[in-house]
Amino acid sequence: MTVHSVADRRLQARDRKPGILRRVWMERRAHTVDYCHLHNLVEPGEAARERRFGIRVTLPPGDTLRNLLGDGWERLHWYATEKERDAAYGQMAERHGYYRKTDSPTQVLEKISR
Repeated sequence: MTVHSVADRRLQARDRKPGILRRVWMERRAHTVDYCHLHNLVEPGEAARERRFGIRVTLPPGDTLRNLLGDGWERLHWYATEKERDAAYGQMAERHGYYRKTDSPTQVLEKISR
C-alpha cells in the first residue's frame, strides 16, 4: 500500500477537474490573479474593478440564526456602480420562490457606499 502526501492527493484531484476548472487552476498557477477562490461572487475578469457601492446584510436583533453566526455577523457585497448595486438589492430584497408560505426571511439589507 502506498501512502500519498496531502500534496500528492491534491495533484491527483487537480488532474480530475473538468475542463474549465482545470484551465482556471492552471492559469492561477501560471501567474498571479486578483481573486483567490473559484467560488467567489466576483467574476475573474472583473476582479480588479473598483467597487464603491455595496449592500450590507445583517440579521435583526433576536433572530435565532444569531445563535449560530454570532451577534456581529454581516456579509458585504460590493458593486462598481449604483445601478448594479440597486439591481442586486432588488433581487436580494424580493421573496424568492423557494421559500415555503410560512417562511419569513429576516435578513436586513442596507445600501452603503465607501
